[in-house]
Amino acid sequence: MSLVQSPNAVVMICPWNFYSNPETSRDNAFQNITNNDDKDISGLAKKSST
Repeated sequence: MSLVQSPNAVVMICPWNFYSNPETSRDNAFQNITNNDDKDISGLAKKSST
């Protein structure tokens, strides 16, 4: 019996907003505390992904 757990398809959702989450930033190496507000963070993230 094979227990392969891989999807046949992947759905990508375009994010509308980016912001830091203080509840997950303690143990998430990809989140950094900055002095930027959420609007600045969202704009920077959108620039880097296009």
